Amino acid sequence: MNESLPIWDIHSEITDTLAVQNRLVLAAPTGSGKSTQVPQIILDDVLCGGSKVVVLQPRRVAARSLARRVAWERSAKLGDEVGYQVRFENHTGPETKIEFITEGVLLRRLQDDPRLANVGAVLFDEFHERNLMSDLALGLVKNLQRTGRTDLKLVVMSATIETGPIARYLGQADDDPCRMLASDGRTFPVEIRFGKYRNRDPITEQAAGAVEQIIRDNSPGDILIFMAGMGEIRGTIRAIGHRRLPEPVELIPLHGDLPPADQDRAFGGSDRRKIVVATNVAETSVPIDGIRHVIDSGMARVARFDAERGFGTLLIEEISRASADQRAGRAGRTAPGTCHRLWTESGHLNRPGHNTPEIHRTDLSESVLMLHAAGIDEATQFDWLDKPDANAVAKAESLLHSLGALAKHDGGGLTDVGRAMLRLPMHPRPARMIVEGSRRDCINEAALCAAFMSGRNILIRSARDDKNVQAAQESFRDGADSDFEVLMRAWQFANARRYNIDDCRAHGIHAGACREVESAFRQILRLAKSSDARAAPDRSKSTALRHCILAAFADQLCVRRDSGTLFCNLTDGRSGTLVRESVVQKSPLLVIGEIRQVSARGDRAQTLLSLAAAVELDWVRELFPGDLTTRTECGFDPGMKRVEALEITRFRDLELGRARAKEADPEAAGQALAKACLGEWFTPKSFDHSIRQLIRRLNWLCVARADLEFPPLDETAILNCLSAAFAGMTLAKQAVAADVKPAFRKHMPSEQWEWLDEFAPQTIPWLDDKPKRLEYPEKPTDKHGNMLPVELHVKLHDCFRLAEHPRICDGEHIVRFKLLTPKNRKIDYCDNWPTFKQREYPRIRKDLLAKFPGVGWV
Repeated sequence: MNESLPIWDIHSEITDTLAVQNRLVLAAPTGSGKSTQVPQIILDDVLCGGSKVVVLQPRRVAARSLARRVAWERSAKLGDEVGYQVRFENHTGPETKIEFITEGVLLRRLQDDPRLANVGAVLFDEFHERNLMSDLALGLVKNLQRTGRTDLKLVVMSATIETGPIARYLGQADDDPCRMLASDGRTFPVEIRFGKYRNRDPITEQAAGAVEQIIRDNSPGDILIFMAGMGEIRGTIRAIGHRRLPEPVELIPLHGDLPPADQDRAFGGSDRRKIVVATNVAETSVPIDGIRHVIDSGMARVARFDAERGFGTLLIEEISRASADQRAGRAGRTAPGTCHRLWTESGHLNRPGHNTPEIHRTDLSESVLMLHAAGIDEATQFDWLDKPDANAVAKAESLLHSLGALAKHDGGGLTDVGRAMLRLPMHPRPARMIVEGSRRDCINEAALCAAFMSGRNILIRSARDDKNVQAAQESFRDGADSDFEVLMRAWQFANARRYNIDDCRAHGIHAGACREVESAFRQILRLAKSSDARAAPDRSKSTALRHCILAAFADQLCVRRDSGTLFCNLTDGRSGTLVRESVVQKSPLLVIGEIRQVSARGDRAQTLLSLAAAVELDWVRELFPGDLTTRTECGFDPGMKRVEALEITRFRDLELGRARAKEADPEAAGQALAKACLGEWFTPKSFDHSIRQLIRRLNWLCVARADLEFPPLDETAILNCLSAAFAGMTLAKQAVAADVKPAFRKHMPSEQWEWLDEFAPQTIPWLDDKPKRLEYPEKPTDKHGNMLPVELHVKLHDCFRLAEHPRICDGEHIVRFKLLTPKNRKIDYCDNWPTFKQREYPRIRKDLLAKFPGVGWV
């Protein structure tokens, strides 16, 4: 142990707290020693009864390096008392007491051992990163404490986190938060230098320029450069290599996909100045000795849900101010340092203060699947630190049902497919593809396609219009039944030439992206525990592979609208256009791997469909028998002016095909004619003004006297009335001649018709004993919900002998007058005739007398 580190200043407070409580929130800045010392304090002070201390790390490189550091401090061999376990690596043993692991390892362990029987403490380190899996693990461990493991210690640690919300979450109640402790760090001052305004140089060149400036200024110390991803790291190393630096340097890449031996180079010593070019794996927990200077691009790859691909992806985004401070702190661990930020100071102020928790920006389907495995079927009811959006949870559940991971009946529990998917620590879509690939003996091909989906496009888009490139790619496209097969052949070509840049470019292939695909491909095969690592895709397995793609993307099944177009209809009422470079343009039934929105003319968004595979209807029937239906339905043919009976086959809500049926069901035929009538293809002669006024009267009364509970004549009710009137008919001319009034009379009982005539009459009595017709509004209320009045269109001079203004609906509603001239032109509206006659009429009488002298204007 290293008792000189600042965290030891609160050693007694940590032990006293955990001796009487099982939860603690610890805030300690960079360099305080929390990641290496707190696990040892808990173990050595026997705060977990001699059981194992598990330290959760958000990154594999941090888990490895911290385990090595703690093992060194304790003079232990790595893998004995101190070890680590990350994906593909397990350096632990029966005697391991301090274990550094990643989130996915803990979640899989909770599935296999829900009570964490041999674990005495779980430490969540660098929790400020707020990964979705760490949020999920925190909730599960908290639930485990509550349901039987009260002895289990839970500690949340971070350098920059807001401790208040977590302390309340882990507390016994809102007014009784969990204990919080804070440690001072021991860092040296770091001078912050911001970039120039409107620097248009590539970020890699800006970083190289900052390196040259540091070296030429004779500033001592190693340099740490933060870049967004592997491509930017390679570009930065090339840019620095092209500079004529005044001293020799050692350029070291550092990212999560490097082999452990290559990662260790960043932490070792060197006889030259080290320049470590890293992703945000070096942002937290990982001490790199000798760093005095940080150069920060201000960018990172951030996990977000990619609606185009249907699962999570990594997007390059600006980091938060908290992350920038965390990175800058790396320069001040051992001596004063500098931090060169490659953005402006004003731009810095516009950055968000903290990172957005992943739970609010990523797909939740993998987490929801894990909750089902833990027996928690309602993700919205789970005890989250931050509640996820209910719509996001519903989408996740819908996807899992679509993939067959959850049963559609019997409470929606896990299926055998879902349990097999859980054994693969990856997003449910590629997991479903791998599960199906295992069943169909094409796991190699399925894994390669999953790798394509997780990375960049290996075909260069700008090369699509290059005739030489297109000719070179013809062998990739020849006879292919899916766009995935084209990618597989292109990758095979690049792999066989060891990703030679010139050869790849001549064939429109991105060599760097192909390297990334190979890395992902090998990882996926290891996850699937497959030894089938053939580099060459087997063309004979095209059919089996397309079954796998269908299984993973069934919710993106689509049909072309007709043989002469690339427009397609998809499930859930969506539509889009198949990209012109697709090799399956002539296939009537397709499954789509990528859906993306692009701007078109006039700023209208266009939906493009790519990574398509041709599939057969029998495959859909085999994989999703419960989602395929064939029903006889009736529709109106406007050209023939008659009802046509069709047998329509659908996958969920997507129409796949139709054929003419032998005969039409009488009720269905009547409904088809009713829909055509409402669509204004024809109008029955009996559907006259009286019927229209009847509809308006009844709907107005439903609002005016809601207490009477009249059934409104809304669109559905009108459709039902017309359907009954047209039952058994198949021709439009029959419907035109039909009497629809009896069907409308059956809409409600006879006594309600009497009340309708009483409360909402068609006419009102008038002075000359000739009733006048009332005009009811088309809709009973305006857009604000205010009742609209019933009107009477009447000539002004016919009102002179009227003593009182008429009312309807048992006197509750006035009748609005629309006052007209003798030539039926509007004069004004009037809601109170006696007042109008007294106040308004004298002002207009002279004008009326001049225009209409023959009328007796009183």
